[in-house]
Formats: sequence, structure tokens, C-alpha cells
Amino acid sequence: MPAGGLVGNLSASGEGAALRTLDLDAKGGGAWRFRSQEGIWTADVSDGQLRGSKLSLEGLQVKVAGEGGRWHGTLKVAHAEAWGKELKDLALSGSGKGGRADADFSAGLPFLEGQARGSLHMEDIGGAARAGVSQANLSLFGGQLVIKGLDAPFTPLAARQGDWRCEGISLRSEQLGAAKGAWKIDPASSGYGLQAAGNHWGGPWQAAVESAAGSAPRVSIRLKDVEAKPMADFLRATVPLPFSVAGGRADVEGDADLGESPPAIKGRLTVRDSTLQFGSADRTLRKLSGLVLIDDGKSGLALRTEGASLEGGKLPVKAEAQSGGGGLRLEFSVPRIDAAELQNAFFDFLPEYLGYGTVEGQGAVSGSLDFTGGQPVLRCDLALNGASFLSEDKSLKVAGMEGRLPLEILLGKDTHAIPGFQQRGSADFGEGARALGLPLPEGEALHIRRVRYSVFHADDLELSSSTRQGLMDLRATKGKLWDGELQGEARLSLSEAGIRYAGQILLDQASLKAFCSQSGSLAGDLSGDLDGSLTFGGEGLGLSRVRALGDLWVDPRGSEPMLIGRDFLVRIGGERIRSLTHSATLPYDQASLRCGLDGGELSFYRLVLLHEANPLKAILRQDFSYEVRIPQGNTISIWQLINHIKALEASAPETKIQGPAAGP
Repeated sequence: MPAGGLVGNLSASGEGAALRTLDLDAKGGGAWRFRSQEGIWTADVSDGQLRGSKLSLEGLQVKVAGEGGRWHGTLKVAHAEAWGKELKDLALSGSGKGGRADADFSAGLPFLEGQARGSLHMEDIGGAARAGVSQANLSLFGGQLVIKGLDAPFTPLAARQGDWRCEGISLRSEQLGAAKGAWKIDPASSGYGLQAAGNHWGGPWQAAVESAAGSAPRVSIRLKDVEAKPMADFLRATVPLPFSVAGGRADVEGDADLGESPPAIKGRLTVRDSTLQFGSADRTLRKLSGLVLIDDGKSGLALRTEGASLEGGKLPVKAEAQSGGGGLRLEFSVPRIDAAELQNAFFDFLPEYLGYGTVEGQGAVSGSLDFTGGQPVLRCDLALNGASFLSEDKSLKVAGMEGRLPLEILLGKDTHAIPGFQQRGSADFGEGARALGLPLPEGEALHIRRVRYSVFHADDLELSSSTRQGLMDLRATKGKLWDGELQGEARLSLSEAGIRYAGQILLDQASLKAFCSQSGSLAGDLSGDLDGSLTFGGEGLGLSRVRALGDLWVDPRGSEPMLIGRDFLVRIGGERIRSLTHSATLPYDQASLRCGLDGGELSFYRLVLLHEANPLKAILRQDFSYEVRIPQGNTISIWQLINHIKALEASAPETKIQGPAAGP
């Protein structure tokens, strides 16, 4: 016989109008048994099933007993479906008396990718039933929602909507405080809605959950003028933002489609005077204001700014970000602005030697913060206009920069190996000059009016530059150094720890006279047109940390006379050199030099002066005379000269010679 959607065999027993037993052995619907004896009644259902248009239960187990208006029992359901929503492993254990019932419950919520457990109560006061939850713990989409003291009117057969209030809500251990709202159920369309409102993070919030026609729920949340930091920390637990927020205020409008897996989240975050922290408090962008659009869909997290600015509105900025491969890439651009403002805004991302230097002129920047690899990288394309840079220790000055310069700065430890360059001699000098005369493929062009670093005073440099795999390539296709032609190239690795580099410079017809005049103490000591190759490498900006090797030679075809000053020789060999010649200068026909720089010390490995005139003769000095004989014609080694002078000084009545030890 049919009974409530069940078909099976029904049997009953009793006395008069009193029913004592009722048994139903339903076909495919379990065993249903009800008993009433001497005021005690029991109900026992095993493996029961009920199916209706809006509600179906499978694997139903019920054990209930009561007496004198009291009852206690348990309810278990293996699988349930209510208004299109699935529940699993539903369990209810409770007791009641009169118009009040209390129970503990637990259930799996597949449509929310979670589960729920807690305690609830229902009470009928003066014909008006109210239901509520003493405490519920819900695990939803990997997060935790705790509800305490939920209370709402409840009339199951008539009411479809009502107001509710809650003593406290906690979401992922974040206390959201008391809340109130409204609920609505539409059995005809299997839809429901829930609204909530409260105050938290120093401002009001509103939230809503809606589901229509059995569709997945959609969630919306609104926050107005709340504290930015705690709100952003809370959001970061859901949306994998690469930054945290300190200070400022914010408004939030967000929507989530829970039908997606993971849920698709879209939102609008408007911040005012907030500071973004990337990884640590030492890496920040300050006083950010404007709108950030957030989209966390199937393709990953996307961010985009509208009307955003840094430094209290001084620095407008546009940014876009897209996650991928477990990381996130943030692209940004800043229009032309004073270079000092640009440096100040990105100060925390710059190495100290760039951040503490003095900058002037104007610049624009476009670039990215890349968190997709094993090491965060800041990439910038600088457009410079009349820009200059002076290092904090005043050792490096770069003036008159016009053009574009790409930068790639590693935000962490520098692990890149920097290949060195080939040392060139006179035989392959021309080949090297032709190679350096070509700009870098797909490189950016930059003109520098003047560079000053120690005795290197270069002018009118034409550079091409590019970045690749953590290294910067620079090539000077032409320039001026000591009135001669300069070409060169370098590879640099920039990181928070400092700068590492390797490079080479080729000189063509550089003036020794100009070099000596710029070096001060050597003024007037040397002249001639210098060619040569210089390779170098090191880290930091100080000369004490540079390693270099130079091969230099004087070109006899040059226009500058080839002369060496007597005072220069005196500095090398001592006062007795003055007795070798009465002339203030000596001519030479050929000269070459190999020298090295390491640890701040300049070493001469070879110095050759060749003069085709007669060998030097002995010159009388007061009470004695001597003669210096130079072997191998007119080839003069500075180390041999020093050794000869030292030997003569040993037999002289006065010892004034102080020179460097002989080198190789």
C-alpha cells in the first residue's frame, strides 16, 4: 500500500481506539516501527527512504523515545536532498519538553565544499515559534565560519522569510562581531536568500547570499570606510595577493560565484593613503590611493588599477597583475615626473647605491614586479630626460642622460654568474673596435653627456642597453675619453645586496697629456696618443673593489708629441734620477704598459720605453760620477731602471731613493 511515498506491507495492533504498534516493511524503503505502551512511546526506523518533490532522504535511521511530554532521540541520514541542495551524513541528537527542543547536529555540505556541526534549539512562546543556533562551526571552501547565538522566527508550515540576529560571527578566526539580517526561502523555485549586516574594522559591512532555481549560491560583500590593514590581511587568506597593507582606509565591493571551483571572485578595492608591503616592511610603496579591480577566476588572479597614485597623489600610477604558475606578475607604469619623486616612490626597491644617490631631471617608468619564479625581480624601463645621478660617496657622477634605460633588479640574493671579456692587444684591436661599434640587438638607446669616475672623464657617450635572464648588457658604441675615442661594453647584475659587473674598454688616440692634467699630480709629465684595452670586473662602486687589467701603448702616428717628464721618472726612481739628465723632458719613440688594479693597489707588470737616440751617458754630480748602461739597445724597463738606480744609491753618500719593489 502507498504511504507517504512508501510502498510495502503495513501491520498494526491495539486495543479499542488505542494504537499500540505500527509496523511498515517498505519495499526498498527500510523498516518502520512505532510502539506505545504504558505511557512510553518509541519510534525506530532502519534504512528508511523518503522521496518528495522538494525533499528526499536515503539511509534514514531514527531512534526516538518519549514519556509525559519529554522525548529524546537520534536521527541519521546517509544522503539528503532539500530544494536542490545535497547533504551527506546528516546526524541529529537531541531532546525536548513541551514547546522546546535542543539538539546537536553535523552534516556534510558538498555544494559548499564543506561541512557543518553545532547545536540548535527551537521554542514556541505564545504560539510564535523561534529557532536558532547556539553555536555552529562550518568549514567552507577551506575556511572556517563560526556562528554564535543565532536566533530567528520559525514557522515551518507557513513562514518563508523572517529576520534574524546573531551574537557573534567569526570567519577564519577573525571576529566579525554581532550581526543582524533577513532570510527568505522560495520552495517553488528551490531558491533562498540571506542578508547580513554588522560593524567591523572601524566601519559597517553588509553581505548577501542568493541562490535561485537550485543554482549555486552567489555571495556579495560591501565594506565602507574600514581600516585597510586588517581588512586586507583577511582578504589575503582568500585571494593570494603578493602584498600586505599598512595604514589607510578602504572600501570594498566584492562578489563570488560559489558554483565555480575554486570560487570565482570579482571585486573593487578602493584605498586611501595606504602603504603596500611586498614581503617585508623594508619593501614598500607608500601612500597609495585609488581603485584596484580584482578578478580571481579560472585563469588565476588578475588585478588592475584605476585612478591610482602614490605619495599622496604626487605620483600617478597604472598597474595590472596576472597570476600564473603559482606566482604573480604585477605590471605598472608611471608618466613623466621629477626623477627625485620617482626615486622616492621606489626607494625601498632600489639598492642602497641607487636609492641614496642624488638624482635630478625627469623620468617615466614602466615595468613589472615578477613573483612567478624562484626569486622576485623588479624590471623597469626608464625614459630619462635631462637626468643626472651622483653617488652618495661622490665617486660617480653621470650627467645629461637622454633616452631609455632598462633595469633588472633582483629582490634578494644575487646568484647570476657574470661572464668576463677577452683582453685585446694591438693585433686584434681593430677587430674589437668594429664589434663594439654595433649597437646591441633590440637594445634601447641612451645618450650620456658626461661620466666622471675617478680619473675616467668620459663625454658624449652613445649607449645601447638590454636585459636578459637577470643580467644587464651595456654597449658604448662611441664616446670621448681624454680627447680620444672610447668604445666599451659591460654586463651588470643588480640586486638589493649591491652591484656586480664585468666589462671592457677600448681606447683610440686618447691624449696622455689630457689624462695627466685630469689626474692632477701627473700634470705635464706625459704626452702622446694612447691606444689600448682595459678589462675590469668587481662589485660595488669603490676603486678598492675593482679588479682590472690594462694593455696600453702609444701610437707613433698620433699628433701629440711623445715626451716623458723628468719629474715623473723621479717619482718612480727617486731623486738621483735628476742626475741622469738636465732636460725637463725626454723624448721616446715607442712605449707600452701592462698594469693591473686589485684591492686598490696599482701594479706594473711591464713598462717599456724605446728611444732610438744614443744611450744615456754618465753625468757628473759634485764629487763623483757614474754611468748607467742599458742592455738590449734602447729598450728601457722601469724595473731594470729602478734596480740600477738602487745599486748606484747604495754606493752614494746620500740615500734618497724610495720606489716600489720590482715587479714581474
